[in-house]
Amino acid sequence: MSHGADCSDDLCRLSTPSPAGPGTLRRVLLADGEPLFLSGLRTLLEPQGYEVVGEAMTGHQLLTLLAASQPDLLIMGFALQCGRDALGIIPDILRQRARLRLLVIVPVPVSPLGPRLLSAGARGIFARTSPAETLASALQKIFAGESFIDPALRSADPATAYDAPSGLTSREREVFRLLGQEKSCKDIAALLGISPKTVERHRENIKAKLCLRTACTLHLAAKTLVHRESGGAGSLI
Repeated sequence: MSHGADCSDDLCRLSTPSPAGPGTLRRVLLADGEPLFLSGLRTLLEPQGYEVVGEAMTGHQLLTLLAASQPDLLIMGFALQCGRDALGIIPDILRQRARLRLLVIVPVPVSPLGPRLLSAGARGIFARTSPAETLASALQKIFAGESFIDPALRSADPATAYDAPSGLTSREREVFRLLGQEKSCKDIAALLGISPKTVERHRENIKAKLCLRTACTLHLAAKTLVHRESGGAGSLI
């Protein structure tokens, strides 16, 4: 099943969340790599008193809208388009708006990501396949100044937990993900605003840290990561 189909199924599982309460208009910015999921979130939030001030699919769009719209809350998917992910972009987000409330929507199962995202500055972690009642609880806790981790993530089977590449820097993760999307070094350099030589250096660092001896193995490992993030199961290697 394609990632787009997964997103459609997720939205079918979402029902209308609990009202935000009278007179509690919240300015919300949405960011995700799938436009269908963004549209579904908007449809759910607006009738409940949340003002959706923009939708972004790439990191560049997100940072531009963040500066222009001044939201109270950012709801973002873990993986955006053009290779950026929540762990890599949260520092840029918080440099713009240090007090921004941030809820990250992650694929399941992804238990190891929760603590890392909270440490990076997220206020809440929400599973993409969880019902809207859980989303309502997450928003209530976040606006009350509390942290939230979706119970579905706590109970994820450790044997199938998402094994995000450990030991990589935020930039190395971005390069790794773009390699998995079959981008060339020249393309990656243009997307991230760095030189091709810097991309090559990141590639070599990634190979060393992940104990990958060849370029072929590196690309297969990167494609496995993208496959799992898109809702696939198992390995492509």
